[in-house]
Amino acid sequence: MSAQQHSLDVRGYRDDALEYVYQQQETPTGKLGLLLPGMGYGLEQPGLKYATSVLDELGFDTFGLETRYHTPAFADAPADEAAR
Repeated sequence: MSAQQHSLDVRGYRDDALEYVYQQQETPTGKLGLLLPGMGYGLEQPGLKYATSVLDELGFDTFGLETRYHTPAFADAPADEAAR
């Protein structure tokens, strides 16, 4: 299957824009694969790239939300701030 990337306005904590990748199949599917990387692991890492590829082949739309766990701002934040 062939998916197309789309742009959305996704906002997070403090109304910050969040990076994401949203790929939608050419025809409506009613199926969505949600990819949420963890600390130290992003959407471009092999495991999630492979998962995205498999979901695409199975006909799923995919939405991958990049986390902020790998940024210096998160790493340097006080524990109570990072937990929000």
